Amino acid sequence: MIVAEPARVRVFISSPSDVATERDIAEQVVARLAGIWKAHVRIESVRWERAHYDAGKSFQEQVGEMAQFDVVCGILWKRIGQPLPPDLFHRPDGSAYESGTVFEIETAIACAGKPRVYIFRKTAEVMFAAESVAEDKRQHDALLEWWKRTVRDPQGHFRRGYQDFATSPEFETKLESVLESCLRSAGLIPSGPAWDIAAKGAPYPGLVPYDGGYSTVFFGRGLAVAEALREIRAAAQRELPALFIVGPSGSGKSSLMRAGIMPAFSGTQIAGVDAWRTVLLEPAQTPLDVLADRLYRKDVLPELASGAQATPRHFVDVARESPQAAAHAVKWALERAADAMRQRTGTQAPRVHLLLALDQLETLFDSADRKAVAALARALVEDGSTWLIASLRTDRYADLQLDPDFLHLRRGNALFDLPPPGASEISEIIAGPARAAGLVFEERDGKSLAKTIEAAVGGADALPLLQMTLSQLFAAREGSTLTFAAYEAIGGLEGAIAARAEEVYRSTSSAAQGALDSVLRSLVADMDENGQLTIRTPDRSASPVMPQAPSSWTR
Repeated sequence: MIVAEPARVRVFISSPSDVATERDIAEQVVARLAGIWKAHVRIESVRWERAHYDAGKSFQEQVGEMAQFDVVCGILWKRIGQPLPPDLFHRPDGSAYESGTVFEIETAIACAGKPRVYIFRKTAEVMFAAESVAEDKRQHDALLEWWKRTVRDPQGHFRRGYQDFATSPEFETKLESVLESCLRSAGLIPSGPAWDIAAKGAPYPGLVPYDGGYSTVFFGRGLAVAEALREIRAAAQRELPALFIVGPSGSGKSSLMRAGIMPAFSGTQIAGVDAWRTVLLEPAQTPLDVLADRLYRKDVLPELASGAQATPRHFVDVARESPQAAAHAVKWALERAADAMRQRTGTQAPRVHLLLALDQLETLFDSADRKAVAALARALVEDGSTWLIASLRTDRYADLQLDPDFLHLRRGNALFDLPPPGASEISEIIAGPARAAGLVFEERDGKSLAKTIEAAVGGADALPLLQMTLSQLFAAREGSTLTFAAYEAIGGLEGAIAARAEEVYRSTSSAAQGALDSVLRSLVADMDENGQLTIRTPDRSASPVMPQAPSSWTR
């Protein structure tokens, strides 16, 4: 089945340099909406300073006609911007445009309907710098003159609509509301929240990774997803499409792979491939058996059962003896799937590929099936029918280097380093799912609970702790509001994980609780006067990791 591509909406952001903060916010808002509504529409922002320009033409000539965009967002405060060459850019009456921003807004308005044009005017107090007061005043006067002429008529009546805002958060809220209204009026997105709480529950998964079911509320990693997709596409051009996502524990590798990258293979976003069959291998005691079982599933590659290996057991036997023969069987099944697509849709020579996702590759390295799975993965990729994505913890990269098959794929393809999320990404991870689900964070003394949580996040492995906190806040919400009272009741970020540990501990048997004591004592090498634990891990040196745990953990 060929999945129709969502409609594409391009938002051009136009502004002088004095609203650089709002420009960045506008880009973030567009990215957030793109994530929320990605099942319905593809939204992208365009900023002239993001592109590369040659010296043969002016910036405005290379930006192009405003009619190519769907939405133009103009943001103004105290500057009108830099003037344009009057011999290249002038109004029909011969008068010069005061600046590039003016040119972009006016020509967009002149298109009469497409693009939709929204002007935002900042109302915060205007102050001039002592070293540039003359130029600042000239800029402000020119803006006021243009504003009076364009937005108001000589009698002071408003000729055009606009939105004003005093602060950056207010701008963010208004812009998001305007853009969502625009998309709804165009019939591109449905009414109501993108995430239905009644049907789907919490928009925060807690201690489990985000997966395809949570892709609608997977935020904060848009740039990482885009870069990872570029890397694997480039690897495909080198004819060995494999991507290894490497990052520290808790950096969100599994979520990036499952909720960010894999959903991009559901349509036709990968040029040259008409349809994908996807198989995910999670940590398992017998990974080769599990992989074979999943390949034969009805929603993956049931065509395998019509081939020489009629059952997963037969496939495993062949894979152990000859990974190349098993890979040929997969390629044959994919060709049968392509034949069926051609007959069903009339598509000429469709191409159907397999996406093989290996999550937490470090667990495979501890399995007896390690060599068999690695050899099969290499054979599949080299046979030209399969793309591979694998996630790996940073401290186990040496194990990849010791495996000749994975190392071969690594050398010929892409390594994507995933660092822990930065401050802006953490902000999106917290706020994005709430917006998608129609939830709000309570405010106290002018400060949002979302900002309070954001400030408390720290450390390279903070994501699991953050997700646990957010899921508990959701469970204790009042209506659609996530409250300070709930956050304080669970003891903040540290309290959330401690409460969960206590809950798990108390749910175990007396025998398990007794055994836990010896396990913890064998792990803890030392504790300093500040309550810092030093943890022993097998075959690794001890390393400090966390503050003293609640008393129930040390029983």
